[in-house]
Amino acid sequence: MILLIDIGNTCIVLGAAKNKGIMKVDRIDTETGSNVLYLEKAVKGYFKKNKIIKKQIEAVVFCSVVPSLSSSFKRALKRLLSCAVFELGKDLKYKIKNRYKTPGQVGADRLVNAIAAHHLYGEKNIVIIDFGTAITFDAVNKKGDYLGGVIVPGIKSSLKALSADAELLPEISLMKARGLIGRDTVTSMSNGIIYATAAACEGIVARYKRKFGKGFIVLATGGYAGLIKQHTSCIDKVEPNLTLRGLLISYSENGRKTG
Repeated sequence: MILLIDIGNTCIVLGAAKNKGIMKVDRIDTETGSNVLYLEKAVKGYFKKNKIIKKQIEAVVFCSVVPSLSSSFKRALKRLLSCAVFELGKDLKYKIKNRYKTPGQVGADRLVNAIAAHHLYGEKNIVIIDFGTAITFDAVNKKGDYLGGVIVPGIKSSLKALSADAELLPEISLMKARGLIGRDTVTSMSNGIIYATAAACEGIVARYKRKFGKGFIVLATGGYAGLIKQHTSCIDKVEPNLTLRGLLISYSENGRKTG
């Protein structure tokens, strides 16, 4: 069993891969500045919740967009497990051509998503929408080259900005959209951010369409992908575990056995 971990700004996503399938996916909150003991406890909690025995783990593969946590997390994993721990981009190479002007500026999750998307839908040009702390739109061509993309504020970030900058707007949790006419402030805010995000997706995808023509596919991933897909037809498919799948593919492409 391979333990796969995606360290993001808002949450850390963990999953276990066996026989090339991904299971037992769970999330824990990211706490910037967390020490080794906290991270070790969090992973132990994941094992206990999902009934995973430590000796079942043959290797760990992780990627991170939180540099301040990467080394602590690696130390925590090595304290907890006796297997090899690989960080993609350092211990394992990205098997993709990165067309960014400054390749090192691309977040690990965006490259890993691109690797997984090309592996799954390599006959097409691809646009990947990742609903994370930020919402990223990334383009991958038929050859598997990562071309770059667009970054916009994420859903939670937008909601926080509204309440922080407007005295009469409260902090809220997102709800299902209940129509265009909100009859209270909380509903109006929640509906607004959902419809605005869906409209942004439609507008940006329309621009990609003018670039690529009709022969491309739009994939969505991240925590809010399923919710936003309910309100737009521009997303072709939701791949909830795209980043974890990319980690597993990268592990294999670097000559490691995945079972």
